[in-house]
Amino acid sequence: MALPLVVRIIYPALNSIGSEHREAASLAGASSRQTWWHIEVGIIRNVIFTAIGFALIAGIGEFGAASLLAYGDQATLPTVLYALISRPGGQNFGMAMAVCTIVIVLTFVLVFSVSSRTLRRPRLIAK
Repeated sequence: MALPLVVRIIYPALNSIGSEHREAASLAGASSRQTWWHIEVGIIRNVIFTAIGFALIAGIGEFGAASLLAYGDQATLPTVLYALISRPGGQNFGMAMAVCTIVIVLTFVLVFSVSSRTLRRPRLIAK
């Protein structure tokens, strides 16, 4: 369900890479696979991590598709949360709050890891 979001993030980054990088790599003797891996993926690495982070965050909250596609014995975090909240009782409410805490912590960890990777500055090496 998050594939259009990933494509929408990565496609403009791939289009922004100039052909001079590919030409320089081919003149240096790199194969097309080496050019793709070391030049193109190397340039948009932070964009790829950002797209993966957004896809994971979007997947956590995707209740509609999970409720339609999941069988009775397969549960995702949104369907478990819905099942716990829809049942009466204090114990179910407590378990629902525990699931909410897991979702919040997981989202925070994903956002922090993506932002720390994309905001990392190159380190200067002292001689």
